[in-house]
Amino acid sequence: MDTITYKGVLCRLGTYRVKGENRPALFCIDAQDDRTVYDAGFEEVHMAGPWVKILTDDEYEEIMKTMTTGRKMTEMFRGFQFNEKPDNMISEVNGHALPEDYLAFMSRHNGGEGPLGETNYGRFYRIEELQEVNDDYEVEKWWPGYVVFGTDGGGELWAYNPEKKVYCQIDSCNIDEDTYNTLSESLEEFLIRMDEEGESYDNTFI
Repeated sequence: MDTITYKGVLCRLGTYRVKGENRPALFCIDAQDDRTVYDAGFEEVHMAGPWVKILTDDEYEEIMKTMTTGRKMTEMFRGFQFNEKPDNMISEVNGHALPEDYLAFMSRHNGGEGPLGETNYGRFYRIEELQEVNDDYEVEKWWPGYVVFGTDGGGELWAYNPEKKVYCQIDSCNIDEDTYNTLSESLEEFLIRMDEEGESYDNTFI
């Protein structure tokens, strides 16, 4: 049974028959209060019956995308060693704002080191180390506008550009922006694409 949290409602994904057609739907399991259930779009389909939200095609596609990504991320970090939660969070480096999804990730784990997915190995620097790391790499001089937050340990730096709102990998020996790779709009997309690109590279030698 696939369970998810949708707009504060713990629910089960299934189907509900509407006018002779099975439609994707969410069945409420639990919620903080009735208002949360109402606001999420659930309806009591018959007296004392289940609370159900019939999904549009776009809503179903988005939910399935989220569930698939969540599973991929869980698998990706299976052998990764996380750090303890940080004592103090920062929100910018060299005057550049750090992205919300990265800050949410770091507030739970504060980075760590280990295998990532099927093909990669990497390290997220601790949040309290970021300014020192960026100073040591002279990021403002060589890659202005970027903030380095991690590395694969083999010469590739993981960076974010707040103005362009992109994550990417940077060759630590190359300052040509045209060579930056794995450009992604979110941290999850960045990690998943990095793993997929690694798999493609490995397959060229099979």
